[in-house]
Amino acid sequence: MEQEAPITEFLGKLILGLIQGVAEVFPISSSGHLAMTRRILQDILGLRGIPFEVAVFLHFGTFVAILLFYQKDVVSLWHSAITSLLKTVGQSLMRTQNPSTTHELGEKTPFFLLISLFLTGILGLGLRAIAEQWFENPLIIGGLLVLNGLLVYLTGQFSSGNRRIRDLGVRDYVIIGLAQGLAVIPGLSRLGFTLCAGLWRKMEWFEALKLSFLLSFPTVVAAGFLELVEYLPDRSLTAVEVMSMAIGVLAATVGGYLAIRVLLEQSLHARKRLISFGIYCMALGLFCSAYVAFLG
Repeated sequence: MEQEAPITEFLGKLILGLIQGVAEVFPISSSGHLAMTRRILQDILGLRGIPFEVAVFLHFGTFVAILLFYQKDVVSLWHSAITSLLKTVGQSLMRTQNPSTTHELGEKTPFFLLISLFLTGILGLGLRAIAEQWFENPLIIGGLLVLNGLLVYLTGQFSSGNRRIRDLGVRDYVIIGLAQGLAVIPGLSRLGFTLCAGLWRKMEWFEALKLSFLLSFPTVVAAGFLELVEYLPDRSLTAVEVMSMAIGVLAATVGGYLAIRVLLEQSLHARKRLISFGIYCMALGLFCSAYVAFLG
């Protein structure tokens, strides 16, 4: 395969990384945006597209950005997990000096998260082949973006609640885990599906958003590792490809970090504001379908 000039390779990954970083923290499907952007870059600028595996790698950048914002919750989660484990086996060694100290996320939450992540993994693996195939089909992605936007719009219109993460039970985590697994399909937003599932389960919007981000950590790492194991042995990467991927991941980190700051400062995922994201996603899906239909 003919290699692109380094500047072209770097430019393509920079643009895609920024789009991945920004789109991942909003309920608008980063994979759908990547698939359509690479198609437009190919048509207009002649840049080489990226395969499904590379799109998954770019998620590592957003993972770093989310970790920077939610490191306190990650520490709290593991603290709760250790405490719960010790209590389960009948030990009482985890007694803090301050008896009034509580775990914000709830002592059972880590085990419920494992159930949710297990279901996500099973469903995600089952749909992986379809996801790879549909990533190459912008027309299908356009339709799925419309579906994603419709779900987000309806959630913003009709869902309400004030439940916190610690209030959720097994049924809630089953539903949210299945929603996240289904969102492996390009055009369906992982954050959007988990956020909407949480909101329909009567969660308060910020708690649903935080849970979506917490679930994203192991999901992104596991998906990236899986693609890494299967992708690298079949090819030898050049220095330019490695550097361009590094640029893409860094761009996704910067884009994701800035997007999360705006998201939290402006409460952009508040229930009523979801309506705007839903309308945007439906409009984008219609545009994508029209673009492919008329331009081929």
